[in-house]
Amino acid sequence: MAADLQLTEFLAMLVGVALDAGTDAATGAPQVIEILTAACDLADPAGYVTPHHVHRMWRVSRLASVLRPDSPTPDHFKAGLRAYDETLEELLGGGLPERGYRYVGPAELAAGAARSTLSGTRIASLADFASWAARQTPGEWAEPFTYVVGLDGRLRLAPRRSEHVACAGGAAVLGAGEITFVREAGRWAVGEVSNQSTGYCPDVTSWRAVARALDGIPLRRPTAFTHEVVFRRCPACAEHNIVREVDFVCVFCGGDLPEAWNVDGVVRSARP
Repeated sequence: MAADLQLTEFLAMLVGVALDAGTDAATGAPQVIEILTAACDLADPAGYVTPHHVHRMWRVSRLASVLRPDSPTPDHFKAGLRAYDETLEELLGGGLPERGYRYVGPAELAAGAARSTLSGTRIASLADFASWAARQTPGEWAEPFTYVVGLDGRLRLAPRRSEHVACAGGAAVLGAGEITFVREAGRWAVGEVSNQSTGYCPDVTSWRAVARALDGIPLRRPTAFTHEVVFRRCPACAEHNIVREVDFVCVFCGGDLPEAWNVDGVVRSARP
């Protein structure tokens, strides 16, 4: 774990140096990956620590807090960080299998969702979004909305106090969390978006499915989750944990938590 933290700090330094030098992400990201790959090889000759893994750690432990709206980081530096993050994601994250997530929360909530005829509103176009937005009250706009991305790749929205499993109609999802919307130059855009769903516990890699659903509407969006939540299941006691400050230790029994997402099995997407 010490090597992971050191490499995470090293990546943050590399990106910071590149931005300070005025090197754009398209030019700098491949060089960052080359240097980081060499560092990973030195730190772990067995190959278990990879640039992809370090990039994920950096996003969770450093990037999310820096990109928050109340962060004192200058906007131009935030924009540069987002560009590097997106380019690193494209270079390191491409080709990974898309995971679906089954509901892992209380069984009674799943049973209620199965009996209900109400689920989240499916948003496949700007017309769908405008129709849904017109039905929301000022009070509902004051807090984040519940969202899921179904196995068909489409966004579904419900009031925040709705359970994710109800929003999904009891089905498996490609992504789930909370989302806010803002008006920018007369158009709707995503303000903040997270993978905060203790019912589905989606991995941070679910961002690809969320981004694709938003782009399909289309709605302007951030380049990554503005708040990433790291979920893990403890192998020793089977409790679900939220990992904070890159501390992979179970808060229930003190056991070690795995670095890779392990809450449930893989569900295939219906999207070709």
